[in-house]
Amino acid sequence: MKTAVKVALSLALISIFISMAATEIISSSSDEDAKKLQILRGRINQTDEGIVVLLGQRTAIVKEVGEVKKRLATPIYDPGREAELAKLHREWAQKYGADEEVVKKVFGVVISGSKKQQQETR
Repeated sequence: MKTAVKVALSLALISIFISMAATEIISSSSDEDAKKLQILRGRINQTDEGIVVLLGQRTAIVKEVGEVKKRLATPIYDPGREAELAKLHREWAQKYGADEEVVKKVFGVVISGSKKQQQETR
């Protein structure tokens, strides 16, 4: 994965956790809280959109990987690569204060989708 994509995904995840932390420390009147909630939800929407943009970028890269693997006659499933990614995901979760189990599940779905996309290039 290109460094720019890694950084962008990291920033999107950081934004999510900042938003989550912000909701825990906000205290004011009901009207102010309602406005703050609306603002925070807007930030969540923006963050979610950023994640979808990054997933689209990842999809394009995955398709290229599938094409290269096809030319090299390399299997789609690469247990070593998946172990490497799992280790990175755990490290990133710890680094950015994310729930490791949630990160594991999210990337499990992402990797499963990636393998499916690579199958489609065969």
